[in-house]
Amino acid sequence: MAAPIDQAELRRAFDMFDSNRDGMISRQELREIGDKLGMRWSDEETSSMLESVDENGDGLVDFGEFVALYSQHIQGEEIQAAEEARIKAELQEAFEVFDKNKDGFITALELHSVLCSLGLKHGSDMVHVKNMISSVDADGDHKVNFKEFRTMMSKAKVM
Repeated sequence: MAAPIDQAELRRAFDMFDSNRDGMISRQELREIGDKLGMRWSDEETSSMLESVDENGDGLVDFGEFVALYSQHIQGEEIQAAEEARIKAELQEAFEVFDKNKDGFITALELHSVLCSLGLKHGSDMVHVKNMISSVDADGDHKVNFKEFRTMMSKAKVM
């Protein structure tokens, strides 16, 4: 859960964008702040950002729209963090299925055991199993740690 929005802090941020102090952020002001931040946005990018925030369609961002944008951004970050935590937990659970002796590594024997128990025919061929381990064994220790397992699953589009 995010901390409550500090209205005074948001007002200061809004005022940084609102360089002419008219209570609105224009397309030009948005572009200028991007330039100051080293982000050279095209006219199209600037317009797209403005339109995504401009709820009343007046071509300007008022303080309420700015607060809504900030809230959406924070909520989006929280959702992304929760999703990443869920994926990591699922991967950890899958890793533990293979890591029979719970030492933090998957060896060829452990992989062989799981693949055979699943009835997968290539799991009975130790040469194939060792090649599977080698293909993801980044540190060359002939076993797969969680980081290597996660990388492997990510490449396999499981994440």
